[in-house]
Amino acid sequence: MIGFFIAILTVMLLVKGVIIRQLIQENRLNKRNAEYYKAKLDEHSKPFQQLLNEEEAKDERGYHFKWRQVKKPTSMTYRLHFDMSGDGQRILEELTSRFKRNVFTDDERETCRRIGRAEVVDFIINRINTANDPRYSEQLEIAHMEQNNE
Repeated sequence: MIGFFIAILTVMLLVKGVIIRQLIQENRLNKRNAEYYKAKLDEHSKPFQQLLNEEEAKDERGYHFKWRQVKKPTSMTYRLHFDMSGDGQRILEELTSRFKRNVFTDDERETCRRIGRAEVVDFIINRINTANDPRYSEQLEIAHMEQNNE
């Protein structure tokens, strides 16, 4: 009986040894594969790294522009440029004919795109109409824009 248990334990140890050996071989294979793919990745990233190093090594030369702070246009500005000026009127007519056509199509994305383009023209026209209103005051609009940080 004890011989039977010893035989079973021996077989179990042998099976465990085979399994452990197989796991060790798989681990070695995985390490080799990892090293191989890491080398391939490094090989493929060398041109990119060289390009980055070249970009960093270049001396930057150019002109420094100082941007001035511009104030936001008021409704009167839109009126002067698009309503009073002949060139502005032609530009507004072209924008209207180009972007204010029928906005609804079978494609929902195209409809949204056309609506967005038409909103720009509508915004300009609304600003002109605001300036043409007899109750309009440019000083009030400027004060309102300053109050709302626009």
